[in-house]
Amino acid sequence: MNVELEAKCTVTHEWGTVAKFFSAVEAGYAARALSKLSNSTYRTCDYRWPEEGIDVTVYTSGEIAA
Repeated sequence: MNVELEAKCTVTHEWGTVAKFFSAVEAGYAARALSKLSNSTYRTCDYRWPEEGIDVTVYTSGEIAA
């Protein structure tokens, strides 16, 4: 599983792993739903092709932020 779903702690502002996925699409759906329900920030980190770099997508309140 090379795609991680992480949540941002509102107190320390550190990222913590919530779940790991095989598919970036599933991780994105989960991040979007959780960020919308909890009104917080989640991100997906795609480590499937490390030679091309890590693809990071940030979700805030159900929308893509970066």
